[in-house]
Amino acid sequence: MSDETVGSKRANIWIYAEILTKDAYTLGTAHFYRANYWGRVYLYMGVSSIIFSVTAGTSLLYGSPLGEQLAGLLALISSIIIAVSTFIKPNKQEEDHSRAGFSFISLYYSVRVFCEVDIIRKVEDENKLPDELHEFIKHRDGIDKTSPRIPKGTWSKAVIASKAHFRKNPIRWD
Repeated sequence: MSDETVGSKRANIWIYAEILTKDAYTLGTAHFYRANYWGRVYLYMGVSSIIFSVTAGTSLLYGSPLGEQLAGLLALISSIIIAVSTFIKPNKQEEDHSRAGFSFISLYYSVRVFCEVDIIRKVEDENKLPDELHEFIKHRDGIDKTSPRIPKGTWSKAVIASKAHFRKNPIRWD
């Protein structure tokens, strides 16, 4: 194979690896944003449930008819919050998105090293580069299949953050 063909092949591999790097970073960021959202939901639901439960309990101590009605209403609200929390499982959502985020960021760093180090240094082993890139793509697809979905708004925020990240930290290949 001529040097020009090898250089062109390596450039194409680098282009796809760069795309994969940006994709992995954006997906990781989106999952971390979503994990943060679900963490806040879990916290707000838990704290509000505790506040309503404690207030219901203390209002019963007063023994007035109004206190009993207030206690009943607050206990009902607390029960509804707990039931909804049990149904939507915000803590599990947070864990799933965090796990996916860490997996994508790990992939990001691996592909970034591939882009900035491996492609340049593996001149003598040129035929292994496409195979390594395919393995990264399979890994990304595997993570994506098991990851929870990302809403459009969260994805848009992650794309903006990703663009800012790569303006500050461009992928180099020289």
